[in-house]
Formats: sequence, C-alpha cells, structure tokens
Amino acid sequence: MKIQTIIIPLCLSLLFFACAGEADKPTEPVEKELNKDSLANVINTLEEQVMSNGGVPDKTLFSKAINEFQNYALLFPEDPISPEYLLKASDFSHSIQKHEKSVKILDRIIAEYPDFDRIESVKFVRASHIDFELRDTTRAKEAYTAFIAEYPNSELVGNAQSRIDNISLDAEALIEKFMKEQKNTSAQ
Repeated sequence: MKIQTIIIPLCLSLLFFACAGEADKPTEPVEKELNKDSLANVINTLEEQVMSNGGVPDKTLFSKAINEFQNYALLFPEDPISPEYLLKASDFSHSIQKHEKSVKILDRIIAEYPDFDRIESVKFVRASHIDFELRDTTRAKEAYTAFIAEYPNSELVGNAQSRIDNISLDAEALIEKFMKEQKNTSAQ
C-alpha cells in the first residue's frame, strides 16, 4: 500500500510536468513568424542605413543587405515580398559592380516567381545587364530575342530590337550611326 501511495503521486507529478513542458514549447509557425519578423526588422534597418549613406554605395553594407534579402527569400519563398527583396538584392549587387551576381539573382526571380507582377521588367533588365555590364553579346541577343517573343506588345520591344540590331557597335560607332539617322530625319 505504501508503494502505491508513493508511485501514484509520483506518476501524476511526472505526467503534469511533462504536459506542462509541452505547452510551453513554441510551435513551429510561431517560431517561424518570430524569425520572419526579426529578419524583416534587420532588413528594414539595413535599408535605412543604405539610404542614409547619401547615395554612396558602401560595399560592406550593401553586401549585408544583399545577403539578408536572399536569406529572406530562401526562408520564406511563399511570402509576396520575397521576389521584391530579390529584385532589391539584384539592384544592390549591380550598384556595387557585382554584375554576374545581379544577373543570377534575376535568373532566380524568373525561375521561382514567373507570376511576379514585374517579371517583364525583370527579364528586360536581365538582358540589359548581360548586354552592357557583362558584354556577352551572344547571351544578350538571346535574352532580347526571347523578351520580344514573349512580350511582343511591350513598350520595351523597340529598345530590345534596337539593341539586337546594334549590339556589335561600340559607343563611338553607335553615336555616329545615331547622328547620321538624325541628319537623315532632319533632311526629310
């Protein structure tokens, strides 16, 4: 009888503490939301620091922001702000002369967020970066051609076609061609 009076209360106590311990543990969604809010706060702080720097790109600060934008999209891919953060990461990469990284981030947006409301612009900017910054004329022509095929009614089609037609010209030859065209237009 003595054993029962000791064992039953002991078992009840263990059961009580075991259940109490489970209730105190945060569930995954709450933990995820806290991390999401925390990361968003870090990003907001970084953006404020970037903007308060007088427009002068601070490579260290920009790199931190780029990493946090990408981390957010990696951790919360379904969040509607994720493609926006990736676009900012691409812009920041471009600002600090990391052009290949900028293009890779744009590729990621295209692959992972095909319904992004600014996808047309993303695809054109990608082609432009490949053209002007990476100077890969073959890839740039392919990107411009794909853009025209996919968005034939875009207001950017004329720019894309002009780049395809003039991609082999350096800046001096392009200016000379433009001046001749202006002269011919004025003469008519």
